[in-house]
Order: sequence, then structure tokens, then C-alpha cells
Amino acid sequence: MVLEHHKLEIGDLPNEIQLQILDYLNYRSRCTASEVCRLWNALAFTGRFMDRVCLRLDITEDNLKLVCTVLSDSVRNYRHITINFNNQSVTMMDYFSQVVGENDALESLTLWGMDRIEPVQLLMLLNSCAHLERLCLLDEQTEQLNVTNVQGISADDSVECPAWLTALSTDSPVRLQRLRKLRLMIPGRVSLPSKPIVRKFPNVTQLHLTSYHPSNVALFNDYRNKLEKISILTPSSLFVIAFSTISFPKLNHLYLGRLELHDQLVVAKWINFFQNPAHTGTLEQLMFHPKFMMRTPIFATICSNCGALRELELSLDYMDGDALKDVTNLQHLQKLSLQGTAYFRETPHWPYQIRTLKTVRISGSRFPINLLVFIADIAPSLTNLTMEDVENPKELFETLPELVATIRSFQLNYSEGFERPPSSHPSGLLRSMHNLESYHLQRVIIKHGIQGWLQDAPQLRMVTLTDCSTLTDTHLVILTTNCPKLEWLKLKRCPAVTMHGLEEFRARNPSCKIDVDGN
Repeated sequence: MVLEHHKLEIGDLPNEIQLQILDYLNYRSRCTASEVCRLWNALAFTGRFMDRVCLRLDITEDNLKLVCTVLSDSVRNYRHITINFNNQSVTMMDYFSQVVGENDALESLTLWGMDRIEPVQLLMLLNSCAHLERLCLLDEQTEQLNVTNVQGISADDSVECPAWLTALSTDSPVRLQRLRKLRLMIPGRVSLPSKPIVRKFPNVTQLHLTSYHPSNVALFNDYRNKLEKISILTPSSLFVIAFSTISFPKLNHLYLGRLELHDQLVVAKWINFFQNPAHTGTLEQLMFHPKFMMRTPIFATICSNCGALRELELSLDYMDGDALKDVTNLQHLQKLSLQGTAYFRETPHWPYQIRTLKTVRISGSRFPINLLVFIADIAPSLTNLTMEDVENPKELFETLPELVATIRSFQLNYSEGFERPPSSHPSGLLRSMHNLESYHLQRVIIKHGIQGWLQDAPQLRMVTLTDCSTLTDTHLVILTTNCPKLEWLKLKRCPAVTMHGLEEFRARNPSCKIDVDGN
């Protein structure tokens, strides 16, 4: 009997194994792999990867027919589609709606630039998307917003109702039974029709609203027994007074942005809201951002009654630091984000700790050292620390290793709007931080070399450097010596790094993956 020896190639592997291999590729590499053969073309845009792909359509009068033709001929089934109508009229909405509706996999739809879209046209498009689970409708004012986040929206006091929005008030056969997440980013003083919206989207569990007209509280009231996640931007006093009386028995996540707390009645209403056992026992995520002064009674009420909180994001706004001690009542807290400055009368030391607290973010603080001392005191199990737009980086680096030597992930980020991005040389930072595995710097000016930063970092596996204009090829070479276990290097917008420097880094550390600007 003669046995034939066959060399096993990647094409001989089961499709499931090939899918797992493709999952390791980023988007651009996957697009390249899709051109290898028909099988990879089919596998590259299927399975779990499609959860991360969003099809963005820029619709104009000139390209609409071409877009419809391409979509009709495509074999792709996109789960997420964003459509910008560019405030132009659409004469082929029936055909366009049919093409979009043929995508049975469609789960998430975002629409904006609809100034000239007729209400009947919007209803036609929505009616074609029977399997839709998430819907976001944006007014022109918010067209540049990252639609996954409501925090960046500017307050809009307009009372003018967009024409397309009247589609939600009409009595129509549209019934999206699967829709769970509804975002309506519209002018602040626009009143919404509650009953028609509930009829069209009867099973909404996540409601995100930028309009703060008091009558819109009726929409929350009609959904009260189903809502699990609520986001409200800049609620007015009358809105708060009506909203705070509603009980949400399934409420899990609550975002309240830019609250006015000067009115004592409003403060009292929020205290009553956070004392309501109907929803405080289920609330796990709270983003609470007062516009001005943080009223301590509200924070104390939150910490005393919302014992199920796992994640808390709080704007301090010059809060008395002594009041922060109440956060230790949240014994299940896992993630804490503090924005702004708290004033401590003396170095804080609290007798209670939160052993579940592992992730902390400090943002926009003028005195981050005091907050860091506080965090180190109450969070003995801290593993992830992020500092954003903080002052006094030199003092910070001198204190950091002593206070949080056990952390595994550290980020220091500065935004473009920060007036004075730091020029720092934190010599010896990592020598005392033997557990550090991930290190991320953004817009930090490196003037004196990187030797002291990444010296003797035995466990460091990932380094991400973003917008570091003074990072050079020499710094990369030093990484190969000081970080023997480095597995991943990500560089984004570091113009002083050359291809020669990257090639030398690869030669010195061939096992380390390099991601340059997403490639």
C-alpha cells in the first residue's frame, strides 16, 4: 500500500478555522485578504467581523442611482449602516428603501442630513427595515457628532421642529417590533408626540434624548416599565421635576448631562429620585454631570442608596474633597471616572476601601495628585489608571510609582484643546511598576529621551504612542532593549518616526507586532 504525502495548505483548513485566522486581521488587512480568492472574499466579511463594520453612505442627487445599483448587486450583509442625505431631496426613496430593506442582517441604522426628506419618505425607509434593533435620528446641528456618544452634543435651544420629525407623529402602519435602542438627537425645545412613537417602537429599552421640553417626560413615562438605559442632555428644571417622579424598575444605565443645580427644588427632586428603591436597586451605571456646583447631598444620597453601582462617572466642579469619602459606600464599584477638580483641606486618608475598584479615570483636574492619593487609599486592587488633561505632570510622575506601583495599564492622554501639553521626562517611572503590561501616551512631548520612561519594564507587553511629534527612531531602538517582553507597538501620527526606524525595530524584535496608523 502506497501512502501519498499531501502538503497541508491554509485552503485545506475548515472554514471555521480560516474565520478565526481572519479575525486576527485589522480592517485594511482583511480587505487585502479578501482579494486572494473567492472563498476568502466571502469569509472576510462574514461572522463576528461584520459586527465591527459600518457601511457609510453619502447620498446626493447625482450618485443615488449608482449607490442603489451597487447595493443591489452586492452580496454583503451589513449590520450597521449610516446614511447622510446631505440635506438634499431624494426622488427615488421607494427604490432606495427597497434596496436597504433587502439587507436582512441590518440591525443598526443612523440617519442625518434630512432637511429635505419628506415625512412619508422617512416612514417608507423605516418600514422597509423590519429587523432593525437600533435607530439613531440626528438633526443637522449634530451631524459631526460621533453618534455612539451623546456627551459631545452642544445645547441647542431651538424650538423649530425638523420637517422629517413629524413622521413620528403620524398614524402609520410602521411597527418596528425588534427595535430596542432609540436615539433622537434633535433641537432642545422640540416637543415629541409620545403615543405615536410608542406605537411605532413598542419595545424600546434604551432611550437617548437631547430635547428637554417638559412634555417629553411623557415619552419616558410610557416606556417606564421597559427602559433599561436612559440618556438625557441638559434637562430643564421643569423637565427634572416631572421626570424625577417616575419609577423605572428595570433601569440599569443612566446618563444625566449638564444639570442645573441652583434650584433647591431640583436638588430635592434628584435626592428623591436616588432614594427611590424601585430603580436604585438595579442601577449599575451612572454618568452624572452637573453644569456648575456639585451639591453634596445628591452625591451622598447616590452613595447611600445605589449600592448596586458598578460604574460611576462624576463631574466634580470644585467639589469639597471631603465629600468624596462617601464613595466608599459603593462596595461593588468597579470603574470610577472623576472629571474636574476637587479641593482637599488636607491629605485624605479614609478608613474604608473598595476592593472591587480596578479601573479609574481622572480627567481635567488642576490638582490630580490629591485625587491620586485618594484613589490609592481607597482602591487597593487598582489595575487600570487613565489620566486625561491633568496639570502638574512632573509632580505626577514623581508620585505615581509610589502610589500605584501595582497597576497593569496606564494611560496619559492630552486632547488637542489642552493649552499646554506637557513636556516631561519621568525618569525611572517604570522601575517600581513591575506589573505594568500596557502603556499609552497621547500628545506628550518627549524632549529628553525615552530611556527613563521605559527602563527596566520586565512585564511591559503593549506600548501605544499617539500624536507624539518628538518621538524618533532612536526611542524605538531603546524599546527593544528595555522592554524584552514587548508584543505590540502601536504608533499613531508620530511623524518623526521613519520607515528605516521601523525596519530596524523589526530586525531587533521580530516577534513584536507593529501597528502604524491602523495598518
